[in-house]
Amino acid sequence: MKIKKNIITILGVVAIAGICMVGCSNSSADSSTKTETQSTSVASASQENSTKDYIGEDKAKEIMQKEVPEDSEFVNFQLDEDKDDNTAEYEGELVKDNTEYDITIDAVTGEVLESEQEKYDGRYEENTSKANDSSEQYITREKAKQIMKKEVPDAEIVAFEFDKNSDDNEPAAYEGELVKDNTEYDVTVDAITGEVLHVEKEAVK
Repeated sequence: MKIKKNIITILGVVAIAGICMVGCSNSSADSSTKTETQSTSVASASQENSTKDYIGEDKAKEIMQKEVPEDSEFVNFQLDEDKDDNTAEYEGELVKDNTEYDITIDAVTGEVLESEQEKYDGRYEENTSKANDSSEQYITREKAKQIMKKEVPDAEIVAFEFDKNSDDNEPAAYEGELVKDNTEYDVTVDAITGEVLHVEKEAVK
């Protein structure tokens, strides 16, 4: 009888030890899974932080306009992401009274990185013959603005630029941003014919 009791006791101990081993194994697996998940989350968060959202074109232009005299007009604007130090920058050129203002700001923080001014050389002006066999000339900036305002009555022009489109088959055009009643209108006008080529609107946030 004592032998049987001892055998039963030993079997009980073995069973308990087996259960503990299985439990510990599962716990270890769960812990490993959690650690892996946490590592993935950290990596994702790190990647997300390294690709912060840009402040956006509208905000960038607003910052630039605060750096130059009132009523200065954009003649060129672009986002430059091809920097050797992996930083992105907004670059804008604004003109007023024959003076050109070149502004560069950080695309993430909005910090003004560079601000220069020089005499405007007129390289974006519209009164230049079209670079082909045609002798037609571009309509004036004022004429283009009148056409835009006629398209969106009582709207205010907050940005305006000339796009020669020399690298593609698109016609040279004036592009304007107008605001009215919390709505922004993007209007494109053919620089030669004055035809309204495109109108797009969206709510201003």
